[in-house]
Parts: sequence; C-alpha cells; structure tokens
Amino acid sequence: MFADWVQRELHPSFTPILIQLGNLRVLKDNLTDTLENYLQHLDFVTSDSGWLTDKNTRFLFLMDGFDELLLEGRATGGLKEFLGQVEQFQKDRLCHHQFLVTGRPLALQGIERLLSQTKSLKRVELQPMDDSLRQKWLEKWAVAAQVNKSEFEKFLQACLMKSKIT
Repeated sequence: MFADWVQRELHPSFTPILIQLGNLRVLKDNLTDTLENYLQHLDFVTSDSGWLTDKNTRFLFLMDGFDELLLEGRATGGLKEFLGQVEQFQKDRLCHHQFLVTGRPLALQGIERLLSQTKSLKRVELQPMDDSLRQKWLEKWAVAAQVNKSEFEKFLQACLMKSKIT
C-alpha cells in the first residue's frame, strides 16, 4: 500500500521499488549486484548499467521483511551482511536514493551494536494507533474499498483472529 502511495503521490521525485527480502536468495558482493541479481528474476529492466547512479532518478527502495534474511535455505549472506551492503552503498555513492527496511525487532538481536555505531542507518519503531486514529484509518479504507465501515471492521477482525490461529 505504501509503495502504491509513493508512486501516486511522490513520483517522479521518488520511484518506489518494493523488494520482498524473503525472496532474496543470494547476497552478492555489494548492494548494486545484489539488487540487479534479485530484480532480473522479476523482469525488471536494467538495460542501463548506470540506473542506480543516475542523479536524475531517485528510488525509494522498500525492503520488506529483514527478519526473513535470518531463515535457513539462503544460499549466502544474512541480515548483518545485507545491512552492511546498504550502509556501504550509501557511503560510497553519497546516495540520493532512500531505503526503508522493515522487519521484526527480534531479528536485530546480536547486531544492535552495528546500528548504534553507524550514522547512515537509523532505527525507528512504529507505534500502535490510538482509538481515534484507528477510526479515521478504518473510515478512509472503507471508502477506498467501497464497503461499509462496520463490515470492513468485521473483516479485519476475522483476519486478525485467523492470523492468531495459524
């Protein structure tokens, strides 16, 4: 949803690229090679070798699920190596792109020091919505989904209950 909003509201200032990190199977030697390797399997056009260095194009990389980099079955690399690649990319290129990496905080155990020692990586935490904000959110999504607000709320509750069961 956020990538869609960025595309509608911020393009061409930023072009969003959503990367599901759970599908990232190989970490190459640097972030450029890692991204090109991952994106070529999604039919992402990278015919221009300077696509990441073009100062006229700014990407917002939405890298979702860093906690999934810890799972077994990955050919090479892990969370620490990946975050190191992001940091090095930003340092080397005086990066004009932005990165938003999401995941569960438990996955950061053991690498908190890396985050506290670097100036180019910042950790932020999403806070739960209060009741008034939740109601506004429900009203907006009910309009967007073209459904009754109470029906939409019941649907979300059912989804929440299903996720607790599985």
